[in-house]
Amino acid sequence: MIPRKENVVLVVIQKSKKIILEIQFIVKSVKNHL
Repeated sequence: MIPRKENVVLVVIQKSKKIILEIQFIVKSVKNHL
């Protein structure tokens, strides 16, 4: 089955949200160490 474009977009959005959350967490922990 070929995934529909909409599904691909949703998956990409979810992954990027996860990455953004991880980056925010790293930034917070780095700021706490300063």
